[in-house]
Amino acid sequence: LMHNLARNGGTSLKRLAASWSETYRCHFVANVADVTCPICHDVVKDAHVTSCCEGHFCDYCIHRILYSKDNCPLCREKQFEAVPSKKYSSKVQSLEIYCKMKCRGCPWTGPLRDATAHLDAKGGSCRYVDVECPNKCGAQIIRDSLPLHLQVACSKSESSCPYCHEKLTKGDLTRHWATCPSYPLPCPNLCGAGTLKRSEMERHLQECPLHPVKCEFFHAGCTTKIKRRDVSEHAEESTRAHLGLLSASVAKRFDQQEERLRLKDEEIEGLRSELRELQVSAITVPPVKFVISDRVQHFRDNLDWFSPDFHTHYGGYLLCLHVKKEATVSGRGIYRLTLSLKVKEGKSDSILPWPRRSAVSIQVVTYDFTIPKTIAVLLSPKATLPLLSFPSEYSDKETRNDCIAGKNHEVKFFVFKVELA
Repeated sequence: LMHNLARNGGTSLKRLAASWSETYRCHFVANVADVTCPICHDVVKDAHVTSCCEGHFCDYCIHRILYSKDNCPLCREKQFEAVPSKKYSSKVQSLEIYCKMKCRGCPWTGPLRDATAHLDAKGGSCRYVDVECPNKCGAQIIRDSLPLHLQVACSKSESSCPYCHEKLTKGDLTRHWATCPSYPLPCPNLCGAGTLKRSEMERHLQECPLHPVKCEFFHAGCTTKIKRRDVSEHAEESTRAHLGLLSASVAKRFDQQEERLRLKDEEIEGLRSELRELQVSAITVPPVKFVISDRVQHFRDNLDWFSPDFHTHYGGYLLCLHVKKEATVSGRGIYRLTLSLKVKEGKSDSILPWPRRSAVSIQVVTYDFTIPKTIAVLLSPKATLPLLSFPSEYSDKETRNDCIAGKNHEVKFFVFKVELA
């Protein structure tokens, strides 16, 4: 212990002081002058005996002297030791004391060693010690008063509503009454009907003669509120005013109806205009025929050719034909033409199914050859769908080399015929 005191300094003494700060705080039945500590003058706690004069001191008191290297308080010996004395501690623990709760009426007396068990809040025999409520309501109650607390004051004890007999705790009872359907309430109009259940109040107010109601001409503009029993009297007294309100209300509704009809007429006219525009924009549908004349000058300038837009059907997909010059054979003016369909953004795209598989019949016609072909395509938004590719000069000769090498006449036009299945 001295080694720990020397190593930890005042910290260990502070812990000892904290552990012994609680005195016995009890009354001894007999005189205890012969078992008091010479230093603190209280009953010896954790008795230690000195090696010099066999004096008995409290554990904390004598070690405070040893730590400060003072002389023995009894014989003034400088060099001494202190060891626990079990025999003296047993003597102190055998002293008879009164219960701490004697001030509350506890009659118990017994040895000091039994005081802790007697005062134990869970299994002790003292009926005057504070115990915690078993329902965990947070209250500290004298054990003798615990049954009364559980019956009357505990907010967590089980109870039942006296009006609807619903099971709940006492703490929830007041909140429950704010919504209890059987809670008794007086009529707010003081009509003399007595107390009514909350669940019956709404039906009563629909019949209560003193309940304020709206005038029968409220929708015509009368904002007066009268008691239910005075409705007929108010109608008779305010007949002229009610007729004026009705007349103004009818005129207002007539104006509103005229305005609604005008707006409907404008909406119908707008729809008709959109329909005319749609019919105009959708008049070109397959089969369609496009002609490229003076094609030599057009492709000499390396310009792609796009057909006018057309629809697959009325209100259908919007397409156009794209003719592109791909390559030029040096010195001959012969090049390959590539045909493709371009899907464009149309007004009906939001209601059309995407993608859609379809068959396209394409036919290329000049004055000396015809190329027919049918291709399956998948229509999807803004897609480019290739159809076919062929040389710009075409001949019935056996090989394409003869066609390129020979002196063929120039083709002045192409005719493209498109049809969708």
